Amino acid sequence: DRETEEVVKSVLEVMPEDLAGLLRAYYLEDKSYKVIAATEGMSSGALKMKLFRARKVFKKFLTS
Repeated sequence: DRETEEVVKSVLEVMPEDLAGLLRAYYLEDKSYKVIAATEGMSSGALKMKLFRARKVFKKFLTS
């Protein structure tokens, strides 16, 4: 819903841009691991690890 969208956007704004960008690409733009990894110039394994870290940072900002 609209309120959830606003909360997500506000959290993404305060996160480090590199991590927020990965989350935006995967969850909001619905891009595949393969497409994001190619765009970012990294392997799929490295992307999965960065997304894992990005989710942790997102949760940290969300609960604080």
